[in-house]
Amino acid sequence: MEAENKIYPNFKTYKYYKANSQKDYRVQTKKDVKIKSLLGASIGVGSALALDAIVNNKNRIKNKSLSSTLKMLTMALFGNIGGVLGGSIKASRESKKKKRHEAVFQMMNTTLPMVMVGSVLEVCKKVKVLSSIPARIVASFLAMGIGAITATKITNATKGSDEKERQYSIKDTVANFDDIVATIKIGFEEVEKYIPVDKILPFIYIYSGSRAGEKE
Repeated sequence: MEAENKIYPNFKTYKYYKANSQKDYRVQTKKDVKIKSLLGASIGVGSALALDAIVNNKNRIKNKSLSSTLKMLTMALFGNIGGVLGGSIKASRESKKKKRHEAVFQMMNTTLPMVMVGSVLEVCKKVKVLSSIPARIVASFLAMGIGAITATKITNATKGSDEKERQYSIKDTVANFDDIVATIKIGFEEVEKYIPVDKILPFIYIYSGSRAGEKE
């Protein structure tokens, strides 16, 4: 082996590269991971917006409420995929697994509350006593909370045996502000006159996706 090293002084064994590749994972700073996650999530949400523009230009979806919901879900999905892909660059196998698990939580925490709120608001429209704005607000927040807690339960049920159980907290509610904005978009169109929901949502989904990519 020594003779080979003299002939090929730069020769490195597989064992060497394997050991040093593990070191490369650890030398990444949190700032590096954040930048890559943010960039990936931004590209993902940008792609979703481009896709939505193409679909709208061809007028394939006539229902405005359905179109808005699909747009939000697509931004959430693409944002999380982009965030995980960006954050996974040079990440260890274990870290990638955690990022995927966080992305599942973020998607569940976006989708379930949104679906439940949409369903509850449809009921509110048909029941006169529930059609007032205060009643819709209360019903929306109850549905949102139930959806978020259910998402946490499902995420924990599907986690690996070596992964920590996810506990839903007030912090998650604040961090997942997208559910509140999405609720305004789905059921309170009159509020859009004062709050530019369409302009806010992309940034919220970029944040959501970057959180998944930053998970370590």
